[in-house]
Amino acid sequence: MCQDVIREAGLPIAPKSSCWFCPYFRKRDWIELRQHQPELFAKAVDLEKHLNVKRANAGRDEVYLSPWLIPLEHAVDAPSDNMFSTEELDNCESGYCMT
Repeated sequence: MCQDVIREAGLPIAPKSSCWFCPYFRKRDWIELRQHQPELFAKAVDLEKHLNVKRANAGRDEVYLSPWLIPLEHAVDAPSDNMFSTEELDNCESGYCMT
């Protein structure tokens, strides 16, 4: 109903909000972030690197902000080798995160 009220007022519908470091971003979300907000994309890359330095110092495995198990700065350009399409795997509604 909120969207109907917004449309009736002649206003544009706001895009879906999310954190700039959301690990459930789809590939196109990361690409759009990199293209339209490069400072936030760089911040996400830096955050991922910072997390992995901390984890390495603690003897822990690396973590990634993308589901492709490679650093974010490379993941945006990486092809998917998965048997599922990236659209199926990389969104919050897919259920593949097992939460």
